Amino acid sequence: MLKRPKRLKALKPGSKGKKASASKHEETKEVVKASKHKIITDVSEDSLNSYEDFVGHLGDWQEPLADYLATPHFKQIYEYVKQEYDSTLCFPPKELIFNAFKKANFKDVKVVIVGQDPYIKVNEAMGLCFSIPKTTKCPPSLKNIYKALNKDKKVDFKTPSPVHGDLQSWADQGILMLNAALTVRAGKSFSHAKSGWLKFTNEVIKAINKEKEGIVFLCWGGKALDICKQVDTSKHHVLKHGHPSPLAQKFQKFEECTHFSETNDILVKQGLEPIDWNLK
Repeated sequence: MLKRPKRLKALKPGSKGKKASASKHEETKEVVKASKHKIITDVSEDSLNSYEDFVGHLGDWQEPLADYLATPHFKQIYEYVKQEYDSTLCFPPKELIFNAFKKANFKDVKVVIVGQDPYIKVNEAMGLCFSIPKTTKCPPSLKNIYKALNKDKKVDFKTPSPVHGDLQSWADQGILMLNAALTVRAGKSFSHAKSGWLKFTNEVIKAINKEKEGIVFLCWGGKALDICKQVDTSKHHVLKHGHPSPLAQKFQKFEECTHFSETNDILVKQGLEPIDWNLK
């Protein structure tokens, strides 16, 4: 008597896709795991020289951002930004795109200031939000910041003479001076906002939020507040005020902002050195 052939077990709809998806997920996990051990340190001065240089300019931020860097997203930003710099004038200079991360190492960060976009004129943007070279005329936003510092009774601050806007000494003390977008086309504000930088910035805040404790976030204006809305206020400090731009003064005068002394009070309570807000 002939045996009846075995019936094949029918696959459930979508089961093949699920298996393939699971396999891809495992591969991604392996890539992420491997990426955590590959820290790029030998880099060219030109951050756009290669993708490896682009990643390497993040310095010790590569480790807390390892999961993000294992995705295709950061490479997409690199390709977009490189094409822009190759085809038109963009700011800041290539070697200063990641200046905020070079000046404030991840291990040393204790304060975060969130800006919006790099300055859009020649000899202005230097990779640090609000900061501008000493040889360039001090912009109105910075003058309003100085007004607030002078008015803050608990801060010993003197406006630099001659007046300048180079805030590198703040970054050197552990302040991450982060713009929402790290690059921009000359003369066109927010021109690189859709390049992927906003997701990158959110990943940076996410990493700080997860890996650190007691960080002081200075959020000036609605866009900064939006970026920092993910911050866990049970373990960090979020100080909010209007933007120092002259256009925002009719809503809330920045000279009334006392974030500078508030920041130092918080740091001292944590046993950390306060910020010397005076500029060199």
